[in-house]
Amino acid sequence: MDDRRSEWANDPTRTAIEGPRLTRARAATRTSAEAFVRPAIAEGSVLAGRYQVEQRLGQGGMGAVYRVRDTIHPDRPTALKILGAARPDREALRRFRAEFGLLAQLTHPNLTPVYDFDTQDETGLCFFTMEHVDGVDLESAIGGAGWRDVLVPIVAVCRALAFIHSRRIIHFDVKPSNIMVTADGTAKLLDFGIAELVQAVGGLDLCGTPGFIAPELLQGSPAVDRRADLYSLGITLYRLLYGRMPGASATPGLQSDSGRGVDLAVDDRVPSWLNAIVLRLTDPSPAARFSGANAFIDAINAGSGLQFALQTDETRQSYVLSSAFVGRGTELDRLRSFVRRRVVEKAVGFGGICVVGDAGAGKSRILRELRHRVQFAGIAFVECDCYETDEAELGPLGEALRQLVYLLDGAGAADLLQAYGPDLVRVAPSIDPGRRWPTAPPGRSPAAERERLLNRCVEFLVAAAGRVPFVFSVGDLQWARPALLEVLRRLVAELSSTRVRIAFVGAAREARAEAGVPAPGHRFLDLAEAEGHLELLHLGTLSRPEVASLAASMLGVDELPAVLSDRLHAATSGRPFFVEEVLRALVERGVAAVETGATMGDVELGNCRFPTRSTRLSPSASWLCHRRRWRC
Repeated sequence: MDDRRSEWANDPTRTAIEGPRLTRARAATRTSAEAFVRPAIAEGSVLAGRYQVEQRLGQGGMGAVYRVRDTIHPDRPTALKILGAARPDREALRRFRAEFGLLAQLTHPNLTPVYDFDTQDETGLCFFTMEHVDGVDLESAIGGAGWRDVLVPIVAVCRALAFIHSRRIIHFDVKPSNIMVTADGTAKLLDFGIAELVQAVGGLDLCGTPGFIAPELLQGSPAVDRRADLYSLGITLYRLLYGRMPGASATPGLQSDSGRGVDLAVDDRVPSWLNAIVLRLTDPSPAARFSGANAFIDAINAGSGLQFALQTDETRQSYVLSSAFVGRGTELDRLRSFVRRRVVEKAVGFGGICVVGDAGAGKSRILRELRHRVQFAGIAFVECDCYETDEAELGPLGEALRQLVYLLDGAGAADLLQAYGPDLVRVAPSIDPGRRWPTAPPGRSPAAERERLLNRCVEFLVAAAGRVPFVFSVGDLQWARPALLEVLRRLVAELSSTRVRIAFVGAAREARAEAGVPAPGHRFLDLAEAEGHLELLHLGTLSRPEVASLAASMLGVDELPAVLSDRLHAATSGRPFFVEEVLRALVERGVAAVETGATMGDVELGNCRFPTRSTRLSPSASWLCHRRRWRC
């Protein structure tokens, strides 16, 4: 229990910034396969009750990656990365969490999205899941190809680097084996295991792969920035063009003659302008290299006469979709404190919290942030969402029950599943149809059967928490049907008077009565709050400085022009989702564009005319339809 409390107190977002860097000793360990001490997981094994191991994809100093089938999302190609040490030390665990934390904030077509983080207390197993990239490493994909074919994936990697550099992230391990090329030719930059989120450059310890490490890192320079990644990319380009590592960077161990550049191979197939680019990328002095990844693309275009775009339509959108978490820290801390009291400390108190706010206020984002932090603490997170088109009375609950069944499978709770399985299948027929559970006896009447089934759902949730404590999240409660609301009402009433280790967290739009009658979901919230079973956490709008900070994080700039901040705040009424949609539209129109040097912005942005009627908008479609009226 003490360890879990300690882990909960460590916010992984903060440790990614403030935690200790890799020591030189750890950097050497990072490159050694001897650090992987956990035995390989056999094909066919099932992890956490839901991930069926299909194939080991790779193994390195930090761990191994497996292709798995996620039984909850069977149609989603999934890979699972396991931390190698059987009992990882704090530094290894910090870095593993930091890798997931960084990737969870990034959305880009040339990066790999991550899904879930999990820690198995009984085995010490620590892993996270991500998209499975079906492809081959860069060298296998284009080894021996002509320079034109080599440049296509290299430019794609440049776009990924420009993006992460705009987020103040340095990868530190760019090399051919960390770049995968899919069947359709998409290049993806992988393995952020030693990436760093840097607020002030300098003070970084040695990290990376020998032969690809920038000289300033070898020298222990106090000033290291994104150009360290460009050096590694230059070595990668050298290897692809000339078929070998440069002699000045290929010395075994961590040795390098940092006072001289690489020795170019003699190859008539590589044009002189490209040789010059390679020399500039791999110059021992960071100041002599390109200022950023986009400047590298510009040089390729100038030398080759080709027209590689700095960004595609899809990569431009990535900047808007990968915003910082702004203006909701107090609310998130309150949610985390509630979860800690209920699940970790087993305190008695109100049974749940519901996040309430207008459309676009950021309810989904705060629940997503909570989910990551809960998973870092080793606590299960069970979630479902209500939809306006739901017809089944208990439809969303079925998804939550399905997730719980797999969690209980992993916890060895076969007796619990046998006892409740027949009723669970009646709520969610999709719960593993291969199970052989007895058929539930029919009720005496439809009303009596409904009452029995609702009680059984509550009983199962409570019993499940005795085996696997969890957070139960239900989104868009304003659309919940009466039967689901009745289950939740009984559940939060039960939680309020017992030490059951469930933390219920909901989300709903602010009440909007129709014909003077509030929706059932809002009546449930009002009643549960009045009874003392539920607290409401109201999300207000963002202030003008917070809107400015949010927009700057999307565009990858330090700050916005004051006139733009004012107009953006007025147009969106301080709602984060609407800020995102406004900037998405500006990026689509090319008003905001990625500039050379890995920054984004346009001095003319402050002259844009924004829609003035935003306070009443709710569906994103209604918001987007106004874009045709914008003028700049």
